[in-house]
This record gives sequence, structure tokens and C-alpha cells, in this order.
Amino acid sequence: MFAYISGSIKDVNGIRLTVLPKGLEGLGFEIQVPEEYCFVAGQQCALELYTHTTQEQGSVIYGFKTGEEKQLFQLILGCSGFGPKAALSLIGAFSPSNFAAAILASDIKLLSKVEGVAARKAESLVMQLKDKIKKISFNSELSSSEAPALTIKKLNEVLCSLGYGRSEITLAFEHLRSQQLLSRPFDELIRTSLSFLVKK
Repeated sequence: MFAYISGSIKDVNGIRLTVLPKGLEGLGFEIQVPEEYCFVAGQQCALELYTHTTQEQGSVIYGFKTGEEKQLFQLILGCSGFGPKAALSLIGAFSPSNFAAAILASDIKLLSKVEGVAARKAESLVMQLKDKIKKISFNSELSSSEAPALTIKKLNEVLCSLGYGRSEITLAFEHLRSQQLLSRPFDELIRTSLSFLVKK
């Protein structure tokens, strides 16, 4: 079973990446990731991997930026009524610590904002995970300098609506992260992103 990959991205098709691992010429892996990762062809990546098998799809490899996101993906998959698609949407919308906080607070309204997770499914998720998530310690420091993932998703949607491509948006996100600005108010994130992109 594959557990980790490091290499370059050959192409991107929605949530599907083709990754060429370092040191293995002529070999590529198709990996599904949360849409919010905003990868682009030619970019280097390092992903924690998890292989999930179903009768419908067979074996599919999923990739995550951190081991905590991988752990959370497995936890959500273990819930009745939740498959890989919903799990990826939740991973893309929340950092592990923010997701845990939403579950512990029974924040149905926030959880149900995620695509594919209606209010009833959010209630079911809380019921199934509330006791389990108390036993898991996600590193909140990983998200302390980041905006909530739902804010990042909203920023991505706004920039897309203004005509910016995936590669440009990725550069804007990298700029915000490098300047440690992702915890700033949303309107400031928009202004800073647009100012950066205009200069490119």
C-alpha cells in the first residue's frame, strides 16, 4: 500500500492529479485531492497517501498535505453515509482542528455549508464523531496562522469569478502564506491578492 509520494505534477484534471515521483522515471500516479489545494501542472508536491477500495470505483489513491488530514479523511469515511467525495469536501473546507471544533460544538450550520453535506448529514456526522474526536489531538498550531478553510474557498471562488486562472490563484495563495496574511479579514485578503496579481 502506498503511504507517501514526492514529485512533480504532470497534469491536473479537477481533483485528479497525475504525479511523477522523484527517481522513478516513466511512472505516474493518479491521485485525488481536495479541490481547494489548487495545484497546477509543473508544481512540486509532497502528499500523504491513502488507498480506498469500493466495488464501484475499485482502488483509488487519495492524497493529503498532512498526516492529520489523512487521519481525518479516514475518520469521516468510517461514518455511515459518508463516502470519499463528501470526506474530500470536508477536508477542503476545514483544517483538522477547525473541523474538530465544529464537531465538538455541534455546529450544524457551519458543517452544512460544505457542498454535499446537508443539515441532516451534518447532524449524523456530529452524532457519529463527537465521542471519537474527543480522543484525537489535532495540532491547532497548524491552522493558527491560516484563515479558516471556508474563507480560503470563498477567496478562491471570488478570484475565479474575476477571471483569474488556477495557476494565478495558487501564486496569490502562496504570497499570502509567505507574508503570513491568511488570518487577516476577508476584504483585506481580496485587496492584497488583487494588488499582487495586478503586479504580476
